[in-house]
Amino acid sequence: MEKKKLLIVDDHRIFAESLSNMLGETEQFEIDKSFTINEAITKYKATLFDIIITDIQFPELDGFFFIDYIRKQNDSIKIVALSSFLNPLLLKRLQRMKVNAYLNKNTNRIDLIHILNNLNENHFYYPSYRGKENELSPREIEILKFILEEKTTKDISILLNISISTIETHRRNLFIKTNSLNMIGLAKYAIINNII
Repeated sequence: MEKKKLLIVDDHRIFAESLSNMLGETEQFEIDKSFTINEAITKYKATLFDIIITDIQFPELDGFFFIDYIRKQNDSIKIVALSSFLNPLLLKRLQRMKVNAYLNKNTNRIDLIHILNNLNENHFYYPSYRGKENELSPREIEILKFILEEKTTKDISILLNISISTIETHRRNLFIKTNSLNMIGLAKYAIINNII
C-alpha cells in the first residue's frame, strides 16, 4: 500500500518529533515536519501532501493564516487542526475553513491513526465536547472580572495576594481558552457566558 504523505506543522519541536515518531511506527505515512509557518509553506510548495496536521497557535503567523493559504491553493488536501485547548467557539470558524478535523494534542495514538485514515471532505471530525478542557477555573473567572474592570496586573496581584508572573500566566491562558485576540474578545466571551 502506498504511504500517505503527511506534513506536521508545530513550533514545539519535542511534540512534533514525538508525533512524527509515533505515526512513523505505523509505516502508513511518509512524514515531514515544519516548525514555522513559513517553512511549512515552502515545504507545501515542493511536495504534494495528502494530509497536513497543524497547530493553531504560533509565535509568528497563526495557524488560521496557514490553513487559509492551503485551502486557497488546494481544496482537496486533508487538514487536521491541533490545539492544547479544544475550544467549541472555534468550531464554526474551522468548519468554514473546510478543516477536516479539530483535535486535542492529547488524542491517543489509536484514535489519531483511525481519524487520519478516515478523513472525509464531507465530514468534520470533532470529539464530543465535555466542557472541562476549556472551562475557566474559578481563579481565571475572578481574574477575568478584574481585567474587565480595567485593573492592572499589579492591581490584581495585590488584590489576590499572588505574584505578577502568576497573573500573567492566567492572562495568557484566558486569551487561549476564550480564543480572544484582545480585550474586546474577552468582553464578548464574558457576556456570552454570563460571567458579567
